[in-house]
Formats: sequence, C-alpha cells, structure tokens
Amino acid sequence: MAISRTTIMRQATGESYRRGQDIFLVSRRIGQYQAETDAFSGVITVRAEIQDASGAGHQTEVCISERADKITFHSCDCPEAGADPAHLCRHC
Repeated sequence: MAISRTTIMRQATGESYRRGQDIFLVSRRIGQYQAETDAFSGVITVRAEIQDASGAGHQTEVCISERADKITFHSCDCPEAGADPAHLCRHC
C-alpha cells in the first residue's frame, strides 16, 4: 500500500506541496537520491539533495510508514523547515 496523496497534502501547506511538485518534475533538481525500506518496521526512508530555485542544495530526509499511512519524520536544512517544523517544506 502506498502512502496516499491526501496524507501528503494534509501534512504540507498548499504552497509547499505545489512547489514540491514543481521541483520533483524538474528531475535535474534532485541529486543523490536514496530510498530504503526497513524490513522490520516497513518504514521507507528517502534521502535526497534538492536544489532550490536559486541553485542552493538542501539535504532532506522523509520517513514514511505505509502501514500507518503517514509521514513519521521529515527534516531539511532549509530556513523554511526551521520556521514551521510541524509542516513539510517544499523540498521534502
């Protein structure tokens, strides 16, 4: 079972979700992408370096529990992520 788009949209602000989609669709902005699944918990961890519009790179990490259909952890080194840690930033 994949995490639902509704869950992702609920945990991201509208603007962050739209910008994240834009970044995802421009694949050259995604570098050093790595995804792994924990065999015991089933949690998927995705790590990537995401280039923002100004060219700066941001290290991101998102952990997704497909069983619980939720994002269990997220982090990014951008200023936006620190401003509102309860919501996903556009890079996550």
